[in-house]
Amino acid sequence: MVNARSFLVPFLYSHKVAYVIEFSHEKIRLFAKGKLVNGLVLSGQGGSGDLIVEDDGSALNAASEEEIQSTSATAYEIASPYTFADLWDEDGLCFKLQTIQHSDVLYIFSENHPIKVLKRYSNREWKLEDLELVNGPFMAMNSTDTMMTAVVGDNGVVSLTTTQSVFASTDVGRLVRLRAYSQTDKIWSSNVTVTAGDIFLSDNKYYQAINAGTTGTKKPTHTEGIRSDGSVRWRYVHDGSGIVKITAVSSGKAAQAKAVTELPAAVADGTVYWELGLLHGGDKYPRSGAFFRNRFAFLVNSVNGPQVCLSVSGDYNNFADMEFGEQVTESAITVPVLSTEYNEGQWLFAGDVLFVGTGSAEFFIDQTNTSSALANDNIKISQISNVGSKAIKPVRVGAHIFFVDRFGLSLRDLSYNYYNDGYDQVDISILGKHLFSSRIVAMA
Repeated sequence: MVNARSFLVPFLYSHKVAYVIEFSHEKIRLFAKGKLVNGLVLSGQGGSGDLIVEDDGSALNAASEEEIQSTSATAYEIASPYTFADLWDEDGLCFKLQTIQHSDVLYIFSENHPIKVLKRYSNREWKLEDLELVNGPFMAMNSTDTMMTAVVGDNGVVSLTTTQSVFASTDVGRLVRLRAYSQTDKIWSSNVTVTAGDIFLSDNKYYQAINAGTTGTKKPTHTEGIRSDGSVRWRYVHDGSGIVKITAVSSGKAAQAKAVTELPAAVADGTVYWELGLLHGGDKYPRSGAFFRNRFAFLVNSVNGPQVCLSVSGDYNNFADMEFGEQVTESAITVPVLSTEYNEGQWLFAGDVLFVGTGSAEFFIDQTNTSSALANDNIKISQISNVGSKAIKPVRVGAHIFFVDRFGLSLRDLSYNYYNDGYDQVDISILGKHLFSSRIVAMA
């Protein structure tokens, strides 16, 4: 697409090296020191200050970090999946991509594509990659009587079947978690005769006996490898659940998958305790993201409304909401964003609290008890106002956070109010409404 409208995003690598990243139709280009970064060396012998670039434009390098120069008419370009329709709304009044930077990685959010990361490996190499999320997040547990069976074949392929139509062609790549409960589970206790290969339940976890014998006195509680109870050696198997990733869909009632974690044997007989992954090609992908309290958070508009998902603490692509069958402080968190009006998530912004903007209201997420860590049992979401936001990521100026109202006609200030121990919004453009009469389309 020739002369298509583009958008510029800042990327600060260090106090000496900064880039401006240009997003346009199906390509990304870079600017440094006010010049377009090019992809072909026409001068210089590799000395200080010279640009060293591969002929195919796949890499660039400067002899010193602060010297990034353009010396050719051939621009360095990165292929991008984002079309013009992904970048701008129908009226061209809002730039639709949202980004956040963490170290030398730019996270890119679009409702039409999985989360992507633009990584700066060096001055010589930039790569646009999918961000792989593991162990979740998941939708709510199935609440119907639909049974799902998971049978592992000889080649390791897991065959999923259901009693009612569940799957769609867009589910390829989607996670599924299955849990099975059995009345015949053997419960570990001391002084019990076991046979090699027997599966026992201990500490809400499942273990397989490595050798035959009589159990000892040390209850198995380990979560990996093999340990002895003083007599019998036990291998940790699973926590009663297993995760698979769908690789192919045959029909609404049949799909093939690969195991991500070991499956309980009982799911081969069928279970009603199953959960589908929240993110998949048949629904919207995350619209916005932020880093908050050492967690990676994203906002997604799911079939059940806006959801804010926060990763495992300190493990940014891990969304496991349980650790070996138990919820712990570090576990991933999912927070529904509820409102009395039609609600569509628009943005996330991390400050002292995690701000959430929707089409009908603004909210913040924080700990219930500030003396304890953020966790599933110590989190709250509170409404600030009912102004409604446009899908433009806010900007911070000092202690103030500015966001755009739902019509793009005013700029609002989110700031802490000591009198009510909460947050207020103030229209800071009230004396200059004429400035935004053509509507705000982006902020940076």
